[in-house]
Amino acid sequence: MTPQQRRTLLGIVAAMALITTSVISLKWLRAPAVEARRDVAPPFPTVGQHTKEPTPTGAWFTNLLLDDGAPAATTPYAVRFEKKTHALEISYPSSHRAITSNNIVDAFVADLIVKTEKLAAPELVQHDELTAEFKFGDARAHFSRGSPFITVVVDAGASLTLASVQSLKLQGSTTKTTTTAPIATTNRPQDDASCKAHPVCSNLIGVCCPTAEGVFLGCCEAGRRRLASSSKRHKVTLGDGSQWLLHASLPIALEEGKALTATIKEKTILRLAYVPDEQTEALLDDHATSYAVSGRVAWHASYAEPDVVEMSYVWGVSGGLPSSLLTLALPHHGDTILESSMETGYKSLKGPLRGVVGEKWRFREPLGELKWDLGPSTARDEMKTLLQKFEPDQDERSLASSAGVYSAGKRLYRLASIALAAKQVNDKELTRKHGLKLKKALRPWLAADANSLLVYDASHGGVVTRAGYKDAHADFGNGRYNDHHFHYGYLVHASAVAKHLGFDEDGQHHSEAESAVSAIVMDYCNPFGRRKLLEGDVSVAPRSSYFTVSRHKDWYDGHSWA
Repeated sequence: MTPQQRRTLLGIVAAMALITTSVISLKWLRAPAVEARRDVAPPFPTVGQHTKEPTPTGAWFTNLLLDDGAPAATTPYAVRFEKKTHALEISYPSSHRAITSNNIVDAFVADLIVKTEKLAAPELVQHDELTAEFKFGDARAHFSRGSPFITVVVDAGASLTLASVQSLKLQGSTTKTTTTAPIATTNRPQDDASCKAHPVCSNLIGVCCPTAEGVFLGCCEAGRRRLASSSKRHKVTLGDGSQWLLHASLPIALEEGKALTATIKEKTILRLAYVPDEQTEALLDDHATSYAVSGRVAWHASYAEPDVVEMSYVWGVSGGLPSSLLTLALPHHGDTILESSMETGYKSLKGPLRGVVGEKWRFREPLGELKWDLGPSTARDEMKTLLQKFEPDQDERSLASSAGVYSAGKRLYRLASIALAAKQVNDKELTRKHGLKLKKALRPWLAADANSLLVYDASHGGVVTRAGYKDAHADFGNGRYNDHHFHYGYLVHASAVAKHLGFDEDGQHHSEAESAVSAIVMDYCNPFGRRKLLEGDVSVAPRSSYFTVSRHKDWYDGHSWA
């Protein structure tokens, strides 16, 4: 085969890849080869110790479970827990954007730091597709995708500190603050008029002394006091000029110094938000009480309308009315969302964010069409000539023994595509030849005996390679749950082609192979936990005992992460 012929054939295979990775239209799903109908144990040998719940190894918040201090993106914010102090660090990365000729980088800068005196290592309390709750000492953080607020619930009696890597200055509150006038002195540095002229002191009686450290009352007395501002709403300006809002469920008195401090007398909900402009600030004020405590994905599909799926994001809301929940939509959401949206000043790497009010987002998503053939039949004669000269560059017997799951998977995918091409040109001999090769090459990966190449990791809840379980660096990190949707996508595609062409396992190996493929699919594409009916109570959607939901899928960003 000449280089040009090989490139032509590989181009055909690439076209097949584009077709087979499209979203499948319902009218092409008459008889799926494998369908996860119930929560069943994987057939592979089990390693590790079973835990209460499968670990969300590829979730949007997974970085917060690790000990390397990496941030997680909630959009529009990025958050992380400081490794030593366990303080919560909050960044609005788009305000720290750097643009070069090669890339755009939104850097993580700890704009705000939330801490108390009794912090502890963060612990994941609950999670779902769109939210996650972490307990860290006497505080809890509620993270929600697309929320313009970071929500922190602080226990009664906590000593709260709000700091920043920059300087920060309290801009006063919306309510008047009064205090007892200090004893008059003869050498006071400022008179009452200059005191009242200061924006923070305008409502105070007595002598005030604004300094670089903050604003003090009775500054000429030995026991001078810091200015304490008690309010449900506070506004903070950082050293770079950026402004942040703090809304509290109960009035809190923030004392100003190098950091803002307060003693929390009763359990208090804090809502922190970056202020991009005055219009957005007013929007934040109007929707400051309602926050998400859960966020589920629900979907509905029907043969009556086979080319469309209806999908919803459904939030559980606390603090205020569910109908007042404010969230932010990415540009791609606007293509199919049914809810109205409004302009905000927030931005992200994916573009500007629009505000959506309410506890449910509804989408109508058009589905693509998938067929088994390679498209037009005009090139079939050329395809047939190329296929007769093509031989796989590695025998199927050595695919498993000499290559890891990623390399073997890509070769299996190519072999499956060649078999499909042979089927399309109606060459029964070549179809059988490559179909049998495919069947033999798949067998070691779908075997569930003591020597199987795949095992079930009960410690985290997932299918991993035996080599990857023993060695973190083997199989491109497969044993540490890296890129399973890539690694196993090839195996699943090749298995589906074998089934379609009639070269799947038969006899005693048939049910074993189907169970193996089902477990592999469930590892990275587990649907359990997402409601199928939009009218249902998504809070009680069942979960799998063996696999986390949609391991790599980010339902807010609309794609999977590598």
